[in-house]
Amino acid sequence: MNRTTAPLFAGLALLAWASCTDKGVLYLTSVNDESPGANCADGGSKLNFGADTDSDGTLGAAEVTASAFVCNGAASRGASVTSTALEPNDADCPGGGYLLSMGVDRNADGVVDANEAGATLEICNGPVGTPGPQGDAGPAGPTGAPGATGPEGATGPEGATGETGATGPQGDPSSDGFSSLVRLTPEPAGFNCVEDGLRLDIGLDNGDGAGDADDDELGDDEIDDTNYVCARVTCGDSVVSAGETCDDGNDETEACAYGDSNGCDVCNASCQLVAGETSFCGDGDTDPDNEDCDDGNAVTEACAYGDTDCDVCDATCQTVAGATSFCGDGVVDGSNGESCDDGNDTSGDGCSATCVSEQLINPSFDDGSTGWITVGNASAIGGAIAIDSHQVSSVSQDFDLTGITSASVSVEWDPNGCFGGGVSTLSLVIEPSGGGAALQTTPLGTCDIGTTAIIPSPSLVDISGVANQPVRVKVLLSGGDWHSQIFAVSLVL
Repeated sequence: MNRTTAPLFAGLALLAWASCTDKGVLYLTSVNDESPGANCADGGSKLNFGADTDSDGTLGAAEVTASAFVCNGAASRGASVTSTALEPNDADCPGGGYLLSMGVDRNADGVVDANEAGATLEICNGPVGTPGPQGDAGPAGPTGAPGATGPEGATGPEGATGETGATGPQGDPSSDGFSSLVRLTPEPAGFNCVEDGLRLDIGLDNGDGAGDADDDELGDDEIDDTNYVCARVTCGDSVVSAGETCDDGNDETEACAYGDSNGCDVCNASCQLVAGETSFCGDGDTDPDNEDCDDGNAVTEACAYGDTDCDVCDATCQTVAGATSFCGDGVVDGSNGESCDDGNDTSGDGCSATCVSEQLINPSFDDGSTGWITVGNASAIGGAIAIDSHQVSSVSQDFDLTGITSASVSVEWDPNGCFGGGVSTLSLVIEPSGGGAALQTTPLGTCDIGTTAIIPSPSLVDISGVANQPVRVKVLLSGGDWHSQIFAVSLVL
């Protein structure tokens, strides 16, 4: 900011000339201090006016076309003028300019303050005019310094081979040189060769050191170079070489002999001693070369109890017919609950159908047997009791089954005595001891001449439901025409 203070001068009317533009050229105003002299005896301000022909925004000395002076009066009168620059974008002067404040500097601080100003005047810069046409190009400037050297280019293709030059003159004959010799010596296994090999010493027979020249022998001091040719280490050559723990003449990993369940050491494909794979009867894996079964043990099993035949894997892992055990084979098998085996699976003969011993009470009718009660047409006939259904006939006996919860009755009779007409029925009846209403009635067989439908003898009837009390066991034949012989009535406990 350029601020100038000067006493008022009547020539202020000159300031009414404002900046403007002409054909795009900006007219500017500048205010400078004027020293005491010919223009202003007491000094003052010089106001310059002109066009900004070089468009640099500043009014240069060569651009000043008119000037005016505002001179200071007598200092005692205190009349002054203060010039204050206005920045661009000012509300009253968008292009900038100057504000002149004129008045009496009452406080003598050299500045006309706002409360001291008698009058103010704004001198505004005009707006920027339209750019003029581009001037002619100036002369070319001097040549600049050379730039840095660029990178080296790629090598060009090789040129054609030139012509062969002329053969040079033959040299002087030379003297005979020394013979080159090779000495071969065996090299034992060690640092230079893992296995045995050969040492090759090469040199000139020139008599170096303690050697004799041209003696056709390579002395130790005549050796110039040494090489080794070593035997190759081969797994499977039957020689245990360095790095091998075994060599059985092949490069295969064998297994233990069949049946060697304790394991073994074998020589593997890398000639290292390792534990061999085993195969034996009972290892659970069927070896097709030696076994046709393997159930994980070396025991010959038997068929399951009750089977009449089966195949099993024996102690040598071969499939064979297994031993059998069943009720009715005539051999008592106590491990499977048999207490008897009479060679059949029939109950009522002292050995039940499950091969459990039966307690038989009065197993047969002998002539003169006591205890059996006959009713109707029943009579003893040579070891049996004959009953005839021409009238109701029965044979019975009382038994005390108190404390017995499981009991059966076996009845054996002759089914071939059916003749005549009508239907006859043979039944087992369980009554209270001494007689009474039937506790259980079970038909044993029927006789019908028209159909001849007869239940085969013998028959076993479970009476456990009415046991645990005194009972009467009765065999009853009724209706039709059936003459039957009762060979045995047995109480099975």
